[in-house]
Order: sequence, then C-alpha cells, then structure tokens
Amino acid sequence: MIKTILFPSSYFSIRNVDEDLKAEYDAATETGLFNIVLFSYDKWFNEGKLVLDHLISEPCTAIYRGWMMKPEIYTNFYVQLIEKGITLITAPNEYEHFHIFPNVYSEIITDTARMAVFPEGKSLNVDEIKKMFNRFMVKDYVKSVKGTSFPKYFDSSVTQEEFDKHMEKFFNYRGDLYTGGICIKEYLTLKRYGDRTNEYRVFYNDLKIKSLS
Repeated sequence: MIKTILFPSSYFSIRNVDEDLKAEYDAATETGLFNIVLFSYDKWFNEGKLVLDHLISEPCTAIYRGWMMKPEIYTNFYVQLIEKGITLITAPNEYEHFHIFPNVYSEIITDTARMAVFPEGKSLNVDEIKKMFNRFMVKDYVKSVKGTSFPKYFDSSVTQEEFDKHMEKFFNYRGDLYTGGICIKEYLTLKRYGDRTNEYRVFYNDLKIKSLS
C-alpha cells in the first residue's frame, strides 16, 4: 500500500507546503496514514536541484501531488527521486503518454472534441483551419491559456493577421511551459450550472477512481 505523498513546498520555505495545495496536505496529514515529503519548489523549478525536507529512512513508492512539468523535466525529477530512495508510481514514459494530449487523442476520439495537430514549426493557416471548424480554440500539446486576455475561441470572422497577433500573445503566456506544438480544437458549448461548466476531474490509482471533483 502506498503511504508516501510528495508535495511541492511553499516558494518561501521548504518546511511549509505550497499554499495552493494546503487543503489536500492537511487532509492527508490528519489521517495519520501517510508519510508526507516536501521538496523545495524554488530549488527545483528555478534551479533543477531536488532538495527534500527530510531524508527517507528506507526506499518507498510515492504519489506525486503537484504542478505539471515538461516530460523531460519530469524524467529528471523521477531519476533524482530514485537516487534519494523514492520511486514515483508514474514512470516517465507513462507520464509523457498521458501528459501530451495528441498521444491519447486517438483513444478518446469518440468522447472529445475534434482536433487538428500542428507540430512545432508548422505554420497555422487560419483559412484552412476555418474549413475544418466553425469555432475553434487553441492550446499547446498540454494546456490552453484560459483566464487570460487570449480569446476563448475564434470563429469564421478572424483574419490571418488578427490570428497571428493573438498567437504572439499565446506564446508569451505559455513561455517556458510551452510544450510540443499546437492543438486546434473544435469549440463546444458545454452545459452549465450557473457560472460552472459540467466538467469533472477524476484521479485514478491502479485503474480505480480515488477522487472525483
């Protein structure tokens, strides 16, 4: 049974958990069932150095609950943890497969929006895109930039010049987190409950649902 959970620390102190994950950290701690390990957010994400808040007395398997990383960074993370006696339940090849959306698209194609993939370096011809979709949204291979000034979607009225200017913003927003290439997805109007969409996040372990929110 897995009894170790790895969390990122607060940016300011390795002794405190990342503020955005405190509720989950507190819940895990209160059960008394888990060994909680923190790693320095600042050292890892800014310097690539893995620093833990305490040493592991014996090798263990752990769940990582934290922020996404590019596949190559996760691989380095995984390797450095093994050197410290911690093996994450998700191997680098598994992480990359499910982290990069085009990798799994063919497996869920009947249950997700239509999509066109443009590898890094391939030009985005908006007239060709408009032939495929009446409305479309933009993300890279991992994530969109929702919650910013970037448009939620584009429609048939957008010109190439307008689209190119917006894409400059997109690349600026993603910055160092930009991954792989561009995914153009059909924009669908989801069912809403007040100001919330009918959307759920499910966590699995050993092919079993562990939480649904």
